[in-house]
Amino acid sequence: MTLWQLNPATGQTSYDLINTGTVVRDYTCMTFSKNKEDMLFAGSESGDLLAFQVKNKSLAFNINACAKGIQTIRAVSAE
Repeated sequence: MTLWQLNPATGQTSYDLINTGTVVRDYTCMTFSKNKEDMLFAGSESGDLLAFQVKNKSLAFNINACAKGIQTIRAVSAE
């Protein structure tokens, strides 16, 4: 997975690769955690919910959430 970054002042883009290990999925939706710094959550066609640590650029967890794929997700604060 590739995480792109945009510098709004210069218009320059850069990217980092996120280590997904052996997990290969077709992603249907993504959202960042509420603070947009800690986690990136992704839903897949196969119904998996995956979480990636943005700072470490690695897969945090992968759970099978449903059978027919995840179409939309939203990060909410527990506070």
